[in-house]
Amino acid sequence: MDVVQDLIQDLTISKLLSFGIIFGALILKVPQIQKILKNGSVEGLSSSMFILEALAFTNSIAYSFALGYDFYTYGESTFILVQLYMINFLIFYYRNLLLNFYIVIGSFFYFVYFVCTLMGVVPIEVLTLAMNLNLVLTIVSKLPQIYDNFVRRSAGQLSVISLFLQFAGSCARTYTTLQDVQDNIVLSGYLASAFLGFILIVQCLIYPSGEVTKPETSDEKKKE
Repeated sequence: MDVVQDLIQDLTISKLLSFGIIFGALILKVPQIQKILKNGSVEGLSSSMFILEALAFTNSIAYSFALGYDFYTYGESTFILVQLYMINFLIFYYRNLLLNFYIVIGSFFYFVYFVCTLMGVVPIEVLTLAMNLNLVLTIVSKLPQIYDNFVRRSAGQLSVISLFLQFAGSCARTYTTLQDVQDNIVLSGYLASAFLGFILIVQCLIYPSGEVTKPETSDEKKKE
C-alpha cells in the first residue's frame, strides 16, 4: 500500500510540475524580448544560440508528438518556440538580416521540415535521429554565447531572468522526464540545457550587461 501511495504521490507531483512548467513557459523569454525592445539593441547576443535553440525545440516537439507523449510532458516547448521566433526576428531586424538570402532560404526549408514532421510525413527513424542530435544542438548553441561573454567580459543584452527561468524549467523537466517519460534521449537534452544555462547565469551575474566596447562576437565576425 505504501508503495502504491508513493507512486501516486510522485505522479501527482510530476504532473503539477509539468503544468507549472508549461505556465511558466508562457513568459519564459518575455524578459529577453522586453530587454531587446527597451534598449533597441541585440548587442552581445549570439544569433546561433537562438537559431539552434529553436531547432532543438522543434525537434523535441516533433519527436514527442510523433510518439504520442502527453502534451503536458512537452507542452512548454511549443510556447518557448513561439517566443524564440520573436527573438530571432528581432536579432535579424536589428542586424539588417531580414532579407538576407541565406536567412530567407533557411527559414523556408525549416518551416517545410516542421510542417512535414507534424503531418507525419517524416519517418520516426529520422525524428529519433534528429532528437539524438538535440544534445549536440544544445551544447553547440550555447557554447558560442558562453565564449563571447568570456571574451567580451560582458553579458550584453542577455536577460538573466529568462536564463534563470529556463534553468529552473530544465531542472524540473529532468524530474518529470524521469517520472513520466523515462526517455534517455529527452533526459540528456534537459541535463545539458540545465548545466550550460547555469554557466550563462553565472556569467550574467559576474559580468556587466549592456553595450560595451569589446571584441566582436563570433556571429558579428561571420557577418563581416
